[in-house]
Amino acid sequence: MTQWQIVLASAALAIIPVIIWLRIIRGQGEERALYIKTFIIGTLSVVPPFILIFLFEAYPELNIYSIIADNIEEVALAALVTNLIVAVIEEIAKNVIVRIIDKRHPEHIQTLSSALKLSICAGLGFSFAENIFYFFNIWTNDYYAVSDLFSTFIFRSIVTMCAHMVFSGIFGYFFGIGKFAADVTEQARWEGHRLNFVRFVSQLTGKMTFQVVRELKNLEGLLLAMGLHTAFNVSLDLENKLLPILIVLLSA
Repeated sequence: MTQWQIVLASAALAIIPVIIWLRIIRGQGEERALYIKTFIIGTLSVVPPFILIFLFEAYPELNIYSIIADNIEEVALAALVTNLIVAVIEEIAKNVIVRIIDKRHPEHIQTLSSALKLSICAGLGFSFAENIFYFFNIWTNDYYAVSDLFSTFIFRSIVTMCAHMVFSGIFGYFFGIGKFAADVTEQARWEGHRLNFVRFVSQLTGKMTFQVVRELKNLEGLLLAMGLHTAFNVSLDLENKLLPILIVLLSA
């Protein structure tokens, strides 16, 4: 098989779980085109991580992963630092996609449910593109075996893909709360909360209080997603398959 044939075969393999997951995510009567569009745009969130990979290959002295490996001897700590960086980059990339979709089509996100579901679709798009890369690498490996491809397909289609959707769904939920920050802020005032920190940040940045609440909620969701993503990846690096599955199940 040529390189392009392998890429197409990898894409065909990666699209199978996507079709199944999209059918699960989309509620009865909801617009299919919206979810497909979000999924397609979500595939672009792999661009920043891949740009870094190419950058590190061109300029090895900038390769932060090599720097970590050379300077941190403890395996678990090195895995933690490396995967924290990976999680930060990937979750920010997916979050930016959701922000872009909301900015261009603010009418799409009108409820917390829609914010969560669209974020999940963005995570699904990222996982799809990432799976193509993994399947392609296995297919082109000199020691390629069908059993390796099959086991990777099963694990990544169920566990890893679900993990990306769950982590994206977490920041999507908080993004949704932030989108309705004006109502949240007003509710807090009615309940007698002083929002001192929010007011302080508001005065410091010159932003309205509801705008500060929006960004703080978005940051809260991102930090949670990054933390869970890091724990998931570290567990895999340390060859612990049970813990990642538990992380996904509990997060879901």
